[in-house]
Amino acid sequence: MRYTNKNNLPAPIFGAIANRQKPQIPKADMYATSLIDSPQIKRLKIEHEDEIEEDVSNMIWALIGQCTHEILEKSATEKDMVEKPFVADYYQYKVGAIIDHYSQGIHSDYKTTSVWSVIHDKGDYVKQLNVGSDILIRNGFEVKKHQNVLILRDWNKNEASRNEDYPQSQIFVKEQPLWDKVTRERYIIDRLEKHFGSNKQMDCTETERWYTGDKWAVMHNDQKKAKRVLDTKEDAEAWVDNFLGDKDKLKIIKRVGENRRCENYCSVKDFAHSIGV
Repeated sequence: MRYTNKNNLPAPIFGAIANRQKPQIPKADMYATSLIDSPQIKRLKIEHEDEIEEDVSNMIWALIGQCTHEILEKSATEKDMVEKPFVADYYQYKVGAIIDHYSQGIHSDYKTTSVWSVIHDKGDYVKQLNVGSDILIRNGFEVKKHQNVLILRDWNKNEASRNEDYPQSQIFVKEQPLWDKVTRERYIIDRLEKHFGSNKQMDCTETERWYTGDKWAVMHNDQKKAKRVLDTKEDAEAWVDNFLGDKDKLKIIKRVGENRRCENYCSVKDFAHSIGV
């Protein structure tokens, strides 16, 4: 990967990101973070490794996340296992994971993330935890439970005080379901099949593209903001039918869905040829 500095960030910041040291990890066919993600993105990253460009201004939070992990590693006690890589065999494949923290049967994965990712959980966190826990168990460790420790970079104290559904602390600990052995193995084998199998997945799914789906906005002629945004045209028409005001001033506008990851967060989008990626 080539790093650019389009916003002319200070040299120390550019150097800290561009020269980040990757952790020493044992060889594996796939690591947990890639296993649960799009096979197409993984494949394109390998095929175009020397062509991919990433601007350092888009990687500030990744740098802060790495700093957080390093600080936690330095503060660990003798009872803690921190930032430890493991590999386990799944038939002919080796799958690896870096375990952020393990102590007395509790497996914890740390994330520096947004409040949005907590409220609109896409399910990736529980998948990654279960892959990591299965690898731990196959290496002889007992896992009683596992959890995400989420450091919320955009947490707002005022919002927390007025909204009980909003995370009530800037560090949010969320225990995740620990799948049974059969479910964990079936999921891992299914993901390996999608990456390596004879019927492997070639394109990104809507979920992997972060596709928002089409929406239908009910607009008032005298207002710029939608009165209501709904998932289907039928729901929008029903809402208009039940509107008590002047229906003649309302109109329904289709808002075409967006592939948000492709458009804003994918480093290999220039090499992808499938629709929406």
